[in-house]
Amino acid sequence: MLKQVLATVVAAAFLIGCGSQKGSTMVNLSKGDQPGPLSVVKEGYEGKYAVYPNTSYTPKRVAVLGEGDQYGFKKSADGKLTAVLGDLEVPLESTMSTGYYIKYQK
Repeated sequence: MLKQVLATVVAAAFLIGCGSQKGSTMVNLSKGDQPGPLSVVKEGYEGKYAVYPNTSYTPKRVAVLGEGDQYGFKKSADGKLTAVLGDLEVPLESTMSTGYYIKYQK
């Protein structure tokens, strides 16, 4: 019985996030993936960008980016992942998440 309840809770947590957050996904990073090069905000895509764990509707951070600002994910020399939103670096420390998204919200 406990295993069924735990399995249901885990499945629900996964479905709550799972890319269903507000906005258009610009970049995603799954657990075990290596971050690619940072992306650059192009003309017409200035506005709010948010970092979400894939298990939550609540963003870890929201920032307003302008044309030419960088965003994406990077790994530090000590192996820690961060999300980049312009000049901000957001540590990604959740143990429950299996991935993260950066979403454009206009």
